[in-house]
Amino acid sequence: MNFDFITDPRFKELLISDFQELKNCLDNKSSKAVLILSGSIIEACLVEYFLQNLPNGKSESDILKLPLGNLIEISESVGLLTKTEKNLASVIQDYRNLIHPSRQIRKEEKYDFETASIAYSLVSIVLKAIEKKQKAIIHFTAMEVIEKLRNDWGYRKIYDKMILKLKPLERNKLFDTLLIFEVREKEQWNAFMSEGYIPEYDEYDLQNVKSLIIPLIPLLEPEFLDYNLNRLLLEVQKGEKLHAFALFNLLHEKIGVLKEEDREMIAIYFLFSASNLFQNFHSLSKENTFSTIGNYIKTSEGLESFFNFTVRCIVEFEEINLNSQMNVFLQALNSLDKVQKSKVIDFALKFILSVGKPPINVMNGFIKGAVQKGLIDESSLIYDDGL
Repeated sequence: MNFDFITDPRFKELLISDFQELKNCLDNKSSKAVLILSGSIIEACLVEYFLQNLPNGKSESDILKLPLGNLIEISESVGLLTKTEKNLASVIQDYRNLIHPSRQIRKEEKYDFETASIAYSLVSIVLKAIEKKQKAIIHFTAMEVIEKLRNDWGYRKIYDKMILKLKPLERNKLFDTLLIFEVREKEQWNAFMSEGYIPEYDEYDLQNVKSLIIPLIPLLEPEFLDYNLNRLLLEVQKGEKLHAFALFNLLHEKIGVLKEEDREMIAIYFLFSASNLFQNFHSLSKENTFSTIGNYIKTSEGLESFFNFTVRCIVEFEEINLNSQMNVFLQALNSLDKVQKSKVIDFALKFILSVGKPPINVMNGFIKGAVQKGLIDESSLIYDDGL
């Protein structure tokens, strides 16, 4: 059983694992384990189905709270299971109650390996019934979702539900298409704009791409996600800053699966590129682009790159954009470990004091923001006017 009819990859992974364990228990004649796992597998399949196809009057919270018996009853009422299939599932439910020792003792319930073998067969019958129903449901394509997003702003309200109805391949296509829109959006930034060239797209009307990517990422298959993370690494190594940044902005929370040295390489690359992005601090702050970058700083070279990033923040922050600028700096700073964070704050203070009284833009920019955020104690800012 490959559970291809299960749409949510989280349930799919769980079911594949449990079904393999069920077969192992059957081979080992672990009768009670077979009976209990049989019920768990049926329950997981029913929950996954109803989360995507909510029955009238039921919410996701309702479904997650329902015991197996109620799920089975609803399955018949909505036509997911026939009466016969529902009765078979009910038998599995009764076996599953063996997980409660008091019930087993009170009702003197007996079971043997033949009972376990029957339960295993019943699981297969019920799963095939659910699979048949699932495959009869109309699935949407990535491009249908994109067109709805482009033409109907209200569609975003149900977007999270609709992506559950996409098959894995269509989810991959959706990610790839959204990535194109992300690149087009960031291509408008001065940091990435070719000199004298402003690209125009007839189809460029899909905004806030990252908000669409966030709920999609947990549904992507691990192999596809790994491919795009390695693609990010390659874009960094090639110095393709636009595509590298687009992938980093969307996937920075997931790069922990890469090798430690590769993670830090990516972090260093974007710390050194940060000053080119200062005109877009509002977007960087809103999208939390730098909120994990410190997680990947592990060496003295990485920490030195963070010091350099801090210098550029001190020198280039402006009073007019101070709130969003400080938010980005704080997001990056707070992602460092405690020791590294302390070193960066100490470094910032020493740098500020090392040049005598700072220029007015630095006073009204970074220093003002650092004092307001509690990073620097104002009483420690004693300047040497003679320098």
